[in-house]
Amino acid sequence: MRLAYCILFLILGFVVSAQSTTDIKINSLDCKSTLHECLDGISQKTSVKFNYKNDLVNNVKLRIKKSNTTLLEVLDEIRNQCEVDYTFVNKNLVSVFEQKGIFIYGTLLDAGSSDRIADATIQISGKSRSVVTDKNGLFRLYVTNDSVDLIIYHPNYQLGRSKFLVEGKRHLLIKLDPVTRLNAVEVFNNYSSEISLKSFDQVNPSNTDLPTLGGETDALNNVKLLPGVNNVTFGEQGLVVRGGGPDQNYTLMDGIPVYNTFHLLGLYSIFNASIVNSIKLHKDAFPSKYNSRLSSVVDVSLKNGNKKKTELIADIGILSSGIALNGPIIKKKLSYSISARRTYADVLTTPLQRLVDKNEPNTSTTALWSYDLFAKLHFQPNKNNQVSLTAYNGGDQLNFNTQLELNDDKSTVERSRGAIGWRNLILGINWNSTLSSRVFLTLGASTSGYNLKFSDEYSLTQKNNFSDNSSSYINGLQELRLAADLDIAWNKKNLLKTGIGSVNYIFSPFERRYFSSSNLNFIDTTLISHQISSQEYYIYVENKSYFQGGNIVYGVRVAQFNTTKKKYVRFQPKLLLIQNISKISQLRFGLSVANQFVHLVPNNNLGLPVDIWLPVTKTLKPMSATQLSSKYTHRLQKIQLEIGIFSKFYTNILEHETGSQLLTDDNWEENLLSGSGRSYGLEVGAKYTLAKLSMYSSYTLSRSKRTIENINEGLEYLSKYDRPHSVSTIIEYAWTSEDKLLLSFSYASGNPITIPTARYITIVNGEEVVVEEFEKINNFRLPSTHHLDISYLRERSHKRFNSKFIVGVYNVYNRLNPFMVFIGINKEAEPTLKLRSYLPIMPMLKYSIQI
Repeated sequence: MRLAYCILFLILGFVVSAQSTTDIKINSLDCKSTLHECLDGISQKTSVKFNYKNDLVNNVKLRIKKSNTTLLEVLDEIRNQCEVDYTFVNKNLVSVFEQKGIFIYGTLLDAGSSDRIADATIQISGKSRSVVTDKNGLFRLYVTNDSVDLIIYHPNYQLGRSKFLVEGKRHLLIKLDPVTRLNAVEVFNNYSSEISLKSFDQVNPSNTDLPTLGGETDALNNVKLLPGVNNVTFGEQGLVVRGGGPDQNYTLMDGIPVYNTFHLLGLYSIFNASIVNSIKLHKDAFPSKYNSRLSSVVDVSLKNGNKKKTELIADIGILSSGIALNGPIIKKKLSYSISARRTYADVLTTPLQRLVDKNEPNTSTTALWSYDLFAKLHFQPNKNNQVSLTAYNGGDQLNFNTQLELNDDKSTVERSRGAIGWRNLILGINWNSTLSSRVFLTLGASTSGYNLKFSDEYSLTQKNNFSDNSSSYINGLQELRLAADLDIAWNKKNLLKTGIGSVNYIFSPFERRYFSSSNLNFIDTTLISHQISSQEYYIYVENKSYFQGGNIVYGVRVAQFNTTKKKYVRFQPKLLLIQNISKISQLRFGLSVANQFVHLVPNNNLGLPVDIWLPVTKTLKPMSATQLSSKYTHRLQKIQLEIGIFSKFYTNILEHETGSQLLTDDNWEENLLSGSGRSYGLEVGAKYTLAKLSMYSSYTLSRSKRTIENINEGLEYLSKYDRPHSVSTIIEYAWTSEDKLLLSFSYASGNPITIPTARYITIVNGEEVVVEEFEKINNFRLPSTHHLDISYLRERSHKRFNSKFIVGVYNVYNRLNPFMVFIGINKEAEPTLKLRSYLPIMPMLKYSIQI
């Protein structure tokens, strides 16, 4: 019995001793450095020693400032901030060790439609680390506490707070409610200091889809506002990112490449805002999965469709009309989304043209129109699997007809007809599977095609003779793509992405046919018909390692491209370092090497936008770009500022040799020249947000230069895409949640072009011939382009439907922006340089309803 009392006395003594140790008072503590130094400071104040591994505490930073506290409170704060745990070995020794945790995964949904919410920031309250939902609304978190409090932020939704107990949890289902413009601003201003900065350029200069020509709500319009991004020029299709050509941008629709993304000579994109779920723009060391272009990746994700109820959206405007329908086939599991849009300027103008020419011998009609057809099925049999099927067909068509009837003795009738059309056709399927809380799998198969067809017909009919002539030109590209990707969380500090893929290309660079018949002869021939088949295979590995206050992404993509008589293998490394200096500031540094195996060669011999897609060959090597970039971002409660610089070095960049006939020469490879290039610049962006007023502005200083041996005597010259200065600004004033006024302004330096420095007439074979001399390439810069747009948006909620009305003015001060230059004569009949422009001041008008 005496022994039992002794043992009990010792146990009670130890407990009391331990208890008294945890109650040790600390008058003041101010830790601003590493955990190692903080623990040393605590030891000096309390005489308590700490046992730990050096690599656990040396690089972990924390901030603790307390007064009149206890040792226990300080240790709990350290546990919360540094993801470490502790235990008392005895009254004078505390062991500090790494917290044990688990991975949980989840899905973020729209509360109204059950559609996936992409690009939302999810952060554990009080922690600096955050994750971003992917395009499927999926996220993964490493949690160490028994209970977790999450903050979920997206600019278009109410701020989400989700508290849950970790025990027994592996999958979270979180739903967010949409917000009005005013509520969104309030949420951002109140919680901006808690929301981590992202590692990519999310397209959110404005939470409103900015209207463009005719009132079209173009989803890519906000992309053009970002620093480093420009239109090619007025009248040309595509984007210029950091001085690169339009073919150097990789545009994806649900992971499927799209080769022609703009309508009506570049006026607006194929992506109607009503069907787009999210857009990401990657300019710095973009994901290894997509490392097949030199300038950027524009990743567009489409909406899956409402899984709860059927929705109808219809709109009518002065430029186009559209309709979209989406809803459930099997509630909460299978949904559909379809939409159609068409311009109808041709429908309105053709009857007017015929009416004007009714009594004229010479009649002429011109019709230009475009269309888009989207369809998507999304099936989610359970929380771990989802399958989506995406289809798109769209294009542009320009038709022109003329007819001349003469009442002469020969009954002469002359007819000419021409057409040029661009078409996109894509079809793809994706399967996303969550194999575990650590492993995500994506399988995809798709086909994407682009083709251009130009035709011209001419006929002359008279009493005793006739002649018919026609020609056509076809250019196209078709690809079949297979891909498999794995997303693996090795541990809380490392996220691995790896995948393989193959692409089979079929190029039809040019196919020309000519037909001629008359009362004297008959000709039917194919001048050129040439197809090229190529294959691309790739594998990539990319790891994202987290450290205190940031992360580093490093990886490599190995690609093999097989073409006629040649095989190319290229290694494409990348490095992206992101350091959060504080909760409100971030520094980013990127280094990457990219290769491109397909080229878009503009044809300068026709006055029409005929583009030719070509692969690399034995003589034309893959283009390569090495890029260095850095950006600093600073965010206050109402202002976000970013400043960045970039430098790119190109090899094997292509140019079309001046004077060559690329469309008709069978040896087209000899008409393309390759060399080196460089581009560099400064990018600045700023966003200012108040309760009712917000403003976004960006400025880009960019230079783009080329050096090619047989051009400009081998000296460096300005690239066609050199635009030194560009400015974009948008101001949004919302005096209510339903009424908004938008002003947008854009300015860009003109593109360099080549004009003759001398022009004279000489005699060749007894005939006068005009000869032009060219001293330098791109020796003249077009005037700058700029325009101001103003629009008013009014949204209303009615009993059975919602409505949206857009009215405004495009190009308010009627700036005549040039898109073409030609040599003409002045009033004194002397040669002079003349500019041709289009798109004067025009109205915006569009009305839409949602049922």
